[in-house]
Amino acid sequence: MYALAFMLFFVSPLHARALSLSEACGKAVEYDAKYRAAEADNFVQREEIAKARSSFRPNLSISAARGRSATESVSMVTDVTNDLFYNTQNYSVVLKQSVFNLSNFASYSQAKAVASKSDALLQSEYASLMVRTLDAYINVLYAGDNLEFSRAHVDASKLQLEQAKHRLVSGYGTITEISEAQASYDMALAEGLEFHNYLELNRRELENIVGIYSGVIFG
Repeated sequence: MYALAFMLFFVSPLHARALSLSEACGKAVEYDAKYRAAEADNFVQREEIAKARSSFRPNLSISAARGRSATESVSMVTDVTNDLFYNTQNYSVVLKQSVFNLSNFASYSQAKAVASKSDALLQSEYASLMVRTLDAYINVLYAGDNLEFSRAHVDASKLQLEQAKHRLVSGYGTITEISEAQASYDMALAEGLEFHNYLELNRRELENIVGIYSGVIFG
């Protein structure tokens, strides 16, 4: 049982990868669904400004038509009918420019207002995402430090237990010393498992934000 508990929080996950704070922030921007939705909405609203602005630009249209016509003439003198066939071709170029259109100005102003609101929402989502990422990252660091301290505590308690056993064998120790050292070692293991579980919980919370399960973290 002690060996299993020792292995549980002393062995780092093999599939965990190192992740710096700057990389965590970058991954969060790419992975977080709420921020990506705000980013997509902002892109759409920016496109609406371009569409509204296009109504102020000149409108050029070109058309062409081709056909075949026929005329019929009758001579009053000879009473002879003549048919005449000919081809027709028509081309037109029309350039329109709106001098003032209140509806176009209203649409453009509305598009800019909606886009400005979308910009503010995107900035707010970004700030919120960075706070959540930093908070989760620091929690992992803090939990990792606690686990390292706990590992040192377990090592020290284990050494004390071994020394107590050695003194008993040598005739200098007592059963009470061994019992106390064993209790201290058991408590250190239990505390270490709690710190291990706490670190695992915080790793998973960071993973939910950045999309990567991170074991070793460096600044």
